[in-house]
Amino acid sequence: FISGAFAQCVDPNAPPPLPGFLLPLACGTSTSITQGNNSPYSHNGLAAYAFDFGIPRHTPLVAIADGTVIATSDVVQPGDPCWNGGGEECANTVNYVLVQHADGTASLYMHLDAPVVNVGDAVARGQQVGWSGGTGWSTGPHAHLQRQQLCGSWWCQSVPTTFTDFNDAAPNTGDAVTSQNCP
Repeated sequence: FISGAFAQCVDPNAPPPLPGFLLPLACGTSTSITQGNNSPYSHNGLAAYAFDFGIPRHTPLVAIADGTVIATSDVVQPGDPCWNGGGEECANTVNYVLVQHADGTASLYMHLDAPVVNVGDAVARGQQVGWSGGTGWSTGPHAHLQRQQLCGSWWCQSVPTTFTDFNDAAPNTGDAVTSQNCP
């Protein structure tokens, strides 16, 4: 007996899901880290533990772990001055998604073209949360991810993050990564 509108088939030969946090890219996506932790450019202070992924505009970004969407912004639209990236004046004019996790941290996906989730949505690890872009204080299309404390704002102190699909380590600027964030 199958209840509900849909039944999910489970492959008994599939490997068990990976533990921990996974890269914010769809399964099998490969790219490089264009800016890692504690860089001299912008990953310092509150964003010391952040990662920029060199991906084209409108690439799917996925949740690094299960959670609940607690904030989104899609204030920047095509034609706006901060759509293709801008200077410091665009720092708070950016599209993003913030997902709270069971461990009391949140993951921030920033510089989006658009979020695809809403506040209050439960998301599963690997579920798409947005489309990459270049909005806000940005030098062009890429994805910014940081895991951070909860502080009552969308922009809080980042915390060290390692990725299970990167040998349980934090990638550095220039490292090649391939996502194993597979359903």
